[in-house]
Amino acid sequence: PSLSIIKSGDFNLLHNFGIRSFFAGVLAGNQSMVGIENTGLGFSALNHNTSGESNTGVGSNSLVANTSGTQNTAVGAFSLYENMSGNNNTAIGASALLKNTIGSENIAIGRIALGANTAGFANVANGGGGSLRKNTVGNENVAIGFSSLPNNISGNSNTVIGSSAGDANATGSNNTFIGARAGSLSFSWLTNATAVGYNTQVASSNSLILVDNV
Repeated sequence: PSLSIIKSGDFNLLHNFGIRSFFAGVLAGNQSMVGIENTGLGFSALNHNTSGESNTGVGSNSLVANTSGTQNTAVGAFSLYENMSGNNNTAIGASALLKNTIGSENIAIGRIALGANTAGFANVANGGGGSLRKNTVGNENVAIGFSSLPNNISGNSNTVIGSSAGDANATGSNNTFIGARAGSLSFSWLTNATAVGYNTQVASSNSLILVDNV
């Protein structure tokens, strides 16, 4: 189809630049990209995109820095805000995956979920209060629940379910914390530790605690 543009003052408000692409919002998209099948809705959504394809940005400044990242979905103001080349990420919630630049295959649902992630791969954060919000390079973590695993930075392959579960973990890997506050007072570096039950804590690596011991 031919290029169609509706302006708001000096700025594009609606346009369809790019093959099978559509943009709505002041400064959404641009008229120099070569990427196809992109959709940007909201102020500056996908504004810097160059070769990225099949991206969807909904919300002010969503995917604003994306250049070559492909098949990303960002819903919420500042979601995937700094993403440049990360692929196949899903961010739903204000500032979800805010700092992500090259991380791929991440799913963040909730405000500030995975907000500090830059290069972490295949993480899942689902919960308000910023689940996995401090994670930067940790991979293959799963955090479900309000503020779950919030202080993890570089730990890998942790699974936590419950409000504030895994709160203490920062660098530990291969841990499982199930239940509200489970693992919230444990050491930050444990490996292969499991705590199951409300407020259950584990004090050493390669250990299993199934009841509240506090």
